[in-house]
Amino acid sequence: MRVLFLGKGRHQDHPTIGPFLAMGPARGHVVQLCDKRQFVDGDLPLRELSQFDLVCLKSHYQDPQVAKTLERIQVRSVNRLDATVACLDRGQLERRLRAAHIPLPASALDIQEAAALTFPLVQKPLAADLHKVKMHTEPPSFDCNRYFYQQYITAPVNYKVYCVGERMFVAELGCDPESCGVVSSRRWLDQWEASLGRHALQVGQTIGLEIFNVDLVPHEGEYLTIDVNPFPGFVGAEDAPSAWWEYLESL
Repeated sequence: MRVLFLGKGRHQDHPTIGPFLAMGPARGHVVQLCDKRQFVDGDLPLRELSQFDLVCLKSHYQDPQVAKTLERIQVRSVNRLDATVACLDRGQLERRLRAAHIPLPASALDIQEAAALTFPLVQKPLAADLHKVKMHTEPPSFDCNRYFYQQYITAPVNYKVYCVGERMFVAELGCDPESCGVVSSRRWLDQWEASLGRHALQVGQTIGLEIFNVDLVPHEGEYLTIDVNPFPGFVGAEDAPSAWWEYLESL
């Protein structure tokens, strides 16, 4: 199998992506790290790109030229481009998850919904590739054209569930002031062992993602989806490189 990994040069030294790239030849595959310039600017001819069996979409999927190149070469991508792009706008993603009845915190997509939120709340840029998050304990000057507003849920822990097909790796993080953001445990989870895993898979299936991360917080007997990220780095999941290859080999 020939795999093209659309990423950035620094991914060669990434703690998960680097081993994934190095592991390919040992498993009998050709794998090549490719940056945007090579993929869309002609550094790699379309004829050569079309010889690959799969494209891993880690980076640059925001560029419309990437979509054009994928269409021209007719090579399957993981994740699919439409599923990846669905995660780029937090407002559009929220609408899609609402329509599928995925449990979510209260949120605001317009001024009317914003006025109904209670505090504290979290302000996030609508563009998901921007990561500046701000907490509000009193009404801000709402700007629903630029920001997405989400009710802050108080819980003892939250979970980052990383999915590779139906395999799941869970990182448990503290939420209290002393342990906020500190990973207290990491483990691989069988999909039928917990509602946590089933919920994460439901989110991925709703969007059409295959390799992804869902941030979940427990609330009143269920898990609420806080955020969704296509093709995350899986940092801390020691077996992630082999899990990625096993999934790609199954396609």
